[in-house]
Amino acid sequence: MAVTDLTEALRLDPKAAEAHYNRGIAYGGKGDNDKAITDFTEAIRLKADYANAYGNRGTAYSQKGDYAKGIADFTEAIRLDPKVAESYYNRGAAYGGQGDNDKAIADFTKATQMKPNFAAAYVNRGFAHSAKGEEAMAVADFRRALELKPDYAEPYYSRGTA
Repeated sequence: MAVTDLTEALRLDPKAAEAHYNRGIAYGGKGDNDKAITDFTEAIRLKADYANAYGNRGTAYSQKGDYAKGIADFTEAIRLDPKVAESYYNRGAAYGGQGDNDKAIADFTKATQMKPNFAAAYVNRGFAHSAKGEEAMAVADFRRALELKPDYAEPYYSRGTA
């Protein structure tokens, strides 16, 4: 329904950056990253400083395994709005996907500094530490994630295998 309504809104006003952005979100929610990227790209063309569109396009690229494009978009989102912890988190995940665990750890650390209760950032930083063989640091991050969110299953599993 959302895609249909947003498509109609865009038929009436094709220059509505927010409608392109929201339809991109809807496509992403359906797992159609190619259509999401197309809409986020159009939103950015219409509104060059649209940080959220860069961030969400970065997520779509990363979900497709195109981490370099994802990192570029997250970096631009951070440049436009450096106060969004999720942009650092997402860029960290993309760096991790590329196997660059040092940069991943730096971004996850920045995300936790900005948003101290960001349990997922601790978990992912723990994964990056584990990939580097830094098991004690990984376990500490998994433990912190559990302190923040005791019903979060992933850190239990990860801590048990670290």
